[in-house]
Formats: sequence, structure tokens, C-alpha cells
Amino acid sequence: MFTIGGKRIHQLSESELSGGPDAAKAGGGAPNTYYGDSLKNGSIDGAVFVAAAASDYLIAGNDEHGMDPPTYGKRTPVLPYLGYPFYENQFNSEAKKYFLTACRRIGFRTFDVKPGARDMSINERVTRINNAKPDVVITFAYNAFGDGAFNPVSGVECLYSSSNAYASKSLALANAFYQQLLKGTPQRGRGVYANNTIGVLANVRMPSALGECGFMTSFTEPKFMLDPDFQMECGEAGCAAVCSFFGIIYTPAYPNHNRPTLRRGSRGNDVKYLQSKLTTKLYPAGAIDGIFGQKTEAAVKQFQIENTLAADGIVGKKTWAKLYPIGGGRVITN
Repeated sequence: MFTIGGKRIHQLSESELSGGPDAAKAGGGAPNTYYGDSLKNGSIDGAVFVAAAASDYLIAGNDEHGMDPPTYGKRTPVLPYLGYPFYENQFNSEAKKYFLTACRRIGFRTFDVKPGARDMSINERVTRINNAKPDVVITFAYNAFGDGAFNPVSGVECLYSSSNAYASKSLALANAFYQQLLKGTPQRGRGVYANNTIGVLANVRMPSALGECGFMTSFTEPKFMLDPDFQMECGEAGCAAVCSFFGIIYTPAYPNHNRPTLRRGSRGNDVKYLQSKLTTKLYPAGAIDGIFGQKTEAAVKQFQIENTLAADGIVGKKTWAKLYPIGGGRVITN
């Protein structure tokens, strides 16, 4: 592999050029093929090269903290109307899953640093990452500020470590992640910062970046955490950043906003999506279990009343149109 113009380039072997057993893997000398004798000062002179494909890269996804049991202290204050907090890992783990799914869609190979719900020590994470030898690591996290009460501090920031052996590349990756996050739901951009105290940034042997996708303690951003569309948006932002970093074409995916009509007795993933949307907007819909029961119906009716819709408990096009946007809903106060 060589790097030309910021892109990794693969020099074809004689077997690949002659249509031998490696030809299919190399793309058979089709598009993205360059000709020359040798690689000198970033130019190609005579030999044949092909641009690296997404499948040449192994991408690691990491989610901070855990849910089995919930990591102590990593949660919002108790939310009004619901009477309980959201836990940080409820966002982190789902955003990571969307990220890894997006990377596989593009063609990258993926490695899940923490595949279960159990929290994992920093040392264990670092060991797993270094043993897997991915090309980059993206970590998903959610910030907090203050003494445990809701407050106005909010926004997105990305971190890297200046003590990482690939510090400049980590900075480039963090900058790419930050820029992609800012393209999503409007949030304050807080910048990109060096942090040398986080092991998955400082102690891994490859470029690594961490995205703080909001503040659990803000008046607005806790309502993003359990929203499947926001989780997907952040995961896609991570994938787009990785594509930009490696010079791979990113093809976006979008949330499904063509959901069927739902009513009491409905079941399945569309109901789970509905329950998540209601919960993030602070309408208590009961367990997010995919079963449209009495509590979900009551939450739908209350949502309809407060959004000037017919309060029939049936989720049709007009109710969906009010539910789809990220954020909104009832107001958080202390």
C-alpha cells in the first residue's frame, strides 16, 4: 500500500495483472487503475496501482460505559413526566450499532470493541483494540456538566489524544467526525480537543477519535438520547467521517419516515420506534417492548391533545408527522 493524494493505493502483483488467482480481489485491473514504472514523490510512473477499497480497512466501534448493570453516575437527572433518568449507554450502544451497520453497508470490515451490555474496563478495551489491529477507532459518548441538575450547557465536541502514536491522524479523524456531527440536528459546536486521560484515545496503536454527541444534563439534549433517528444520525456521521478519512465514497442512509398506522393491539418494531419517540419527547409510553398497550395508547392520546390532533389514540400520518422530528415535546425543567 502507498498513499497518493491522501488515498491509499495498492500496487498490483503480476498474478493480479495477468488475471491470476488474485485478480478478482484486486478488482481485475478495472476502474481506479493507474499506470507507471515506480512510485516517486507521490507520482505514478509506469506500474499499475488501484485505489484501496473499503474492504481493505478494519473499523472499530466503541461505546462508553454499560447497562448490565448501568454504570454508576452515567445518566441524566430524573426526567420530568417520566420520573426516571436515561442512561448514557442507552445512547452510546445504539449509536455504535448504527455506526457499525453503516460501515458494513459501505464495505468496511468492522470490529465491535464492547459487544455486550456489560461495562468493560479501559484496560480490557485497549487490549481488545490493540489485539484486533483495526485501522481506526470511533467511540460514542454523551457529556455531562454541573452538580447533577439540568442546566443550559449543551453541544457537540470531539476528542483525540496528542499522546497517541498517530496523534496527527487522530486529530484529522476527530475533525472529520466533528464536521459530520455538525451536519445533523442543530447543536452548538464546542470544538475538537486533545484529551490524554482517555485510554481508548491515548493507549491504542492507531488513529482514534471520540464524539461527545450532546449533554445529558442540558435542558434539550437528553431528549435526543433515546431517539432512534438521532442515534442513527450520529452513527452515520461516524461512518461518513471514516469514509472521508480514507477517501472512500460515502453513501448515506436515512430513517424510515413512512411508518404504518398503529393502534392498540399493534406489535413489532414500528411500535418500539413509536414508544421510543414518545418517551424521548417525555410522554410515558411504558416499556419499549413493541407492544401497543394501555400505557402507549394513553401516551399517544396525550401527545395528540398537546399537539392539536384528534385524540383517538391511533397513530396515522398526521400523528407520525409530529413525532418524526428529533427533539421537541415537553419541556425539561428542574
